Amino acid sequence: MKKSKGGFTLVEVIVVLVVLSILAAILVPSMTGWIDEARKRQYIADARLVYLAAQSAVSEQYGLNHDDFVERANEFPTGFDDSGSCGRVSTNMLQRVQKGNEVFRPDQEVDVAIATLVLQYLDSEDKSTARYKFENSKRPTSGQEVSKYHEGYKQPGIIILYNAKGEVIMVEFGYEDYLVHIDADGLVCTKGGSYSNDAAMNDK
Repeated sequence: MKKSKGGFTLVEVIVVLVVLSILAAILVPSMTGWIDEARKRQYIADARLVYLAAQSAVSEQYGLNHDDFVERANEFPTGFDDSGSCGRVSTNMLQRVQKGNEVFRPDQEVDVAIATLVLQYLDSEDKSTARYKFENSKRPTSGQEVSKYHEGYKQPGIIILYNAKGEVIMVEFGYEDYLVHIDADGLVCTKGGSYSNDAAMNDK
């Protein structure tokens, strides 16, 4: 018996391709939106972890080393605190702590404690298995676009400000093209944002 050699006609193939094209046009933007929203939620969650870790470490250091803490917190004048001063931890300190082989000055004890706990909360304490690897000590600069920072260093840009009362007054977490800003007024997540002008001052 002869076997049937039936197949798709050219018209049928064209119809299938047209249907697939229509489905792609509908689904691809939706999938892109879902992926983008998932990234946004992840970065917001990570920024909250940074804030919680920083506040926990700040509170502990405030209780254990009150005099040293206040002295450290008074080193940097900013516009974020009523007293005009605060301490600051940035990507620079996170990178140095993550390396794990650096000796720090006694006056950096508070900042090292904050950076250490932040890295733990982000599952990034051990550089070999870190979720976020800090390869460069370059901190975000004043007004720098978060996407430009990420393009140059492929790592999160993080800034933490705390005051002499043992309070974290601001956290900024930037990754890829998202910037999450947390302060007393709440949380704001922007796509294509820039780091705060007063936050990205040079660390000592």
